[in-house]
Amino acid sequence: MIKLTRLDGEAFVLNADLIRYVERRPDTFVTLTSGDRIVVAETMDEVIEKAIHYQQRKHYFPMPSPPPADSSSTDRPTDRRQPRQAVSTASVDSMVASSETAALNPSETNRAGDPSTGKTL
Repeated sequence: MIKLTRLDGEAFVLNADLIRYVERRPDTFVTLTSGDRIVVAETMDEVIEKAIHYQQRKHYFPMPSPPPADSSSTDRPTDRRQPRQAVSTASVDSMVASSETAALNPSETNRAGDPSTGKTL
């Protein structure tokens, strides 16, 4: 929304998203997407500057920060996620080794049959 002034001095607020174009005749005309025309006291450059500033604020307005965590508050839901478990280097090494073995010896690790031939792999 931008604040503009009618020629009689009355201030009003206009939704800048509704501006189709601005003309400078002797006076400044703002034509809206509805086809309505409004004559304003501001210059064409001032209207454009206000409209651009409005669009920038609209698109770059920071999101509100979350409220601070308060351990005494009971009105918010509790976190039901399970904590992550630490994985040791030894268990990672054993998982890698077992997957390498499976890749090298597929006949020993994969006893599933081939559905097209009926043979086991």
